[in-house]
Amino acid sequence: CTIDWSDGEVESYPLASTELAQNEENSVKIASIEKSVKIAKGLSLGIEHVYTEKNVEKTVVINGEVSSIDSNHGGTTRGKIIEIEQWGEIGLQEVYLGCCENLRKIASPSRRNFENVTSFAWTFQFCTSLTQIPENLFANCQNVINFNSTFSGCTSLNQIPENLFANCPNVTRFIATFYDCTSLTGAPIELWTRGDNSEKNYYQGTPNGGCCYYNCTRLNGYESIPSYWKQETNNN
Repeated sequence: CTIDWSDGEVESYPLASTELAQNEENSVKIASIEKSVKIAKGLSLGIEHVYTEKNVEKTVVINGEVSSIDSNHGGTTRGKIIEIEQWGEIGLQEVYLGCCENLRKIASPSRRNFENVTSFAWTFQFCTSLTQIPENLFANCQNVINFNSTFSGCTSLNQIPENLFANCPNVTRFIATFYDCTSLTGAPIELWTRGDNSEKNYYQGTPNGGCCYYNCTRLNGYESIPSYWKQETNNN
């Protein structure tokens, strides 16, 4: 892929092997791009860029193929990501933007943006500035099976789109999806009515949703949500 840093510098990744050798020392400072395994098996290449201007918003553009976007490797980067303007068709299989506390907006995707993604576990956890979820965020994610902790700790989220998971028929796990989302209002999605709803498995059936709505006390009808879906820990 290429990364346009919006300051006149455009870089290509993965780096040539000589460049990689020179930069191995700093290779885990910032978000990893897993395409680097073509050069050095098992090494996640950290991407770092220093701007000369301070406190100026920049639009970073990625073109090419990127299988994974991951903020987990760079604590200094998380606070600098403020918006996803568009997702792009770059072959994403995995997205993790957890702990990006200043992420205030995520774009609506197009039809093919997430077609290869099978899990959104922890994708936006602790994004405490995020206030809204695009209604069609998961509209074309029929291969997804896991939404564990996707929005856990997103304390500024105000509503859950009614049809957010309507086109995700293969999901088996909603554990802690909205855990501690204390600002949520409106109606919760009755995820507990999906899958095996026999009396025996009503609270722990398929999909599994332990503590999905923990501490979301401002939701309409919070008291009527099955206790398994709002308890503090998942005991399954």
